[in-house]
Amino acid sequence: MSINRNEAIEYIQKEGLNACKEKYHQRSLNEVVMLGYKTIFGGKLEACTIENQTAEVKLKCTLLNKFTGIGMPDSYKIA
Repeated sequence: MSINRNEAIEYIQKEGLNACKEKYHQRSLNEVVMLGYKTIFGGKLEACTIENQTAEVKLKCTLLNKFTGIGMPDSYKIA
C-alpha cells in the first residue's frame, strides 16, 4: 500500500504523531513476521485450492510459533 505525502501529513494532523508512529510500528512488526515466514517456508504455497492454502498457511504459522517458542530462553525474575 502506497501513501502519498499529502495523505500522510493529513493523517498526522488528524490523528496525531503518536498514532502515526504506532501505525508504522505495527506495519514494521508485520513485515518482520512475514520475513521470518518466507525465510523458513519460502514464498510459494504448495496447495492448489483456497481451502487447502488456508490450511497450509495456518499449519505453517503454528510451526513458526513453535519454532519461535523453542528458540526463546527461559527467563525468570531473580530475587
